[in-house]
Amino acid sequence: MSDRNKIFGRDNIIRAFWALIVAIIGFFGGQAYQRMYGPQKIVIDAQATKAEPIYVKIQDIDDRHTSETMKSEIKGIREEINKIKIYSNYLGDNNQSINRKWPSKYGLPSNVKGYYASSIIGITEASCVDSKLQSGKPIIVSFILRDKDVITKATPMIVEVMKAISKNEVLQVYSGAYELKHGKNNIFIDAQLQSGTYELRYGYYLLDELNKEYPHFYSKQCSFYVSK
Repeated sequence: MSDRNKIFGRDNIIRAFWALIVAIIGFFGGQAYQRMYGPQKIVIDAQATKAEPIYVKIQDIDDRHTSETMKSEIKGIREEINKIKIYSNYLGDNNQSINRKWPSKYGLPSNVKGYYASSIIGITEASCVDSKLQSGKPIIVSFILRDKDVITKATPMIVEVMKAISKNEVLQVYSGAYELKHGKNNIFIDAQLQSGTYELRYGYYLLDELNKEYPHFYSKQCSFYVSK
C-alpha cells in the first residue's frame, strides 16, 4: 500500500493541516467580528413540534462592552426563544412551565354587574402579545408574580379576548381562567382567531371586593391584529 492511501500519508496530513488552519482562521475571525460588532442576530425560522423540539442556548456576555441597542436586541431574542420553549413544552404536555387552566368555568357572583379597570398589582414583567399575529398561532402571555399573598387573596387569572366589531363595539371571542403561581407564569391560549383587530385583557379580582357591584379588575390590556 502506498503512502498516498495510508491514513498518515503525506497528502492526508497536508489536507488535515490546511483544514486546521482554515478552522483556526474562521474561529478567531468570528471572535474578532463579534468583538467589533457584537453578537450576530439569531433568526429561528421553524416551529417546535412533539417530534422535533427546538433547543437554543444564548451565551451570556459581558454587559460592560455591550451597547444599549445590542442589549435590547438580545432581550428580544431571549423573549422569542422563551416563547418557543413554552410552545414546545405545551406540545409535549409539560405542565411545569404552563399555567393550568381552571378545571371548570369560573363565574363571578351574581351581584357583580361590571368592574373598574385598574392597573395590575403584585406582578412584574407583565408581557403583552405581539402587535401582529398570524391566524392559527397561539397567544402566549408571561408575567412574574412577586406577591405570594395574591394567590390566596385573588381569583384565578382571568383572560379575555375581544374582537373589534366597530369603533364602539367589541365581541368577546374567548374567556378562560388559569391558576396563579408564585414566580414565573406562562399562559398559553390556543384560540382560533380570524383576521381582524383584537383586544387582550388579563388580570384578577380580589376576593374581598366581590361583594360590590363594580369591583376592581386588576389587569393589563393590549391590542393586536391577526392576519391570515
